[in-house]
Amino acid sequence: MKYSLRFLFIALLSLTSAKAASTWTTGHGDIGVHYAAGELHLHMHLHAGAVVGGSTLGLDTEFEPGDIYTAVTGVAHLSRPSNPALNPTGVSAGSPIWILPITANPALPFLGWGTEELDSGDWTGDLTFSLVDVLSPSGNGFFSVYTPDGFGGLDFNMSNFDGGITGADFAAQAAGTHNHRFVTFSETGLWEVKLKVSGTHAVDGFIESGTESFFFQVTPEPSKALFAGMGLSAVFFRRRRPVKA
Repeated sequence: MKYSLRFLFIALLSLTSAKAASTWTTGHGDIGVHYAAGELHLHMHLHAGAVVGGSTLGLDTEFEPGDIYTAVTGVAHLSRPSNPALNPTGVSAGSPIWILPITANPALPFLGWGTEELDSGDWTGDLTFSLVDVLSPSGNGFFSVYTPDGFGGLDFNMSNFDGGITGADFAAQAAGTHNHRFVTFSETGLWEVKLKVSGTHAVDGFIESGTESFFFQVTPEPSKALFAGMGLSAVFFRRRRPVKA
């Protein structure tokens, strides 16, 4: 029952949320963090040159997480290599997998993780991006985030495979920095990934954000019709503010 309800939720969401969201198809952008009035907030920080809703951004711009669908098109699709280091993706060797890479591909969104808006001197230790929940199209899909370990293997930061989501599903990152990580999906359709961020402020103590939903549209191949229908136009953006590059 749980999975059927999740499938219904995602199906309804894909029909209704497009009216309020635009699709990010190419260019550089980050899951970003800012701190104000004693609160941490997650947002989407898209850089100048990113293509959103069919329009190219002239300035760095911040959006609420739910206002952007990140397009994971067929360019990101491959058959999962046999390397056992990829087993925590939940995808068996040879099966389809969609991967947003850690190096820029001009045909895909270049997704980063940014804490540049935070002053490193204001924080004790790392900030922590934590995985809260994953709603996949079928209710049985697997989402993962990982990085190379420098020795030919992979360090998995977060995944909803192998026992589900626990307190060990997080990515740590110092304030004032910028990182890129592999992000993978096991099936096509609209994904909702729920994240939160936390850290210890030197004056204000431990701070934890609210949970935010980030959306990823995984497709077998690039589809202009799909992006036109979902992206609509820039007039639908609930834009927070322009940011100088």
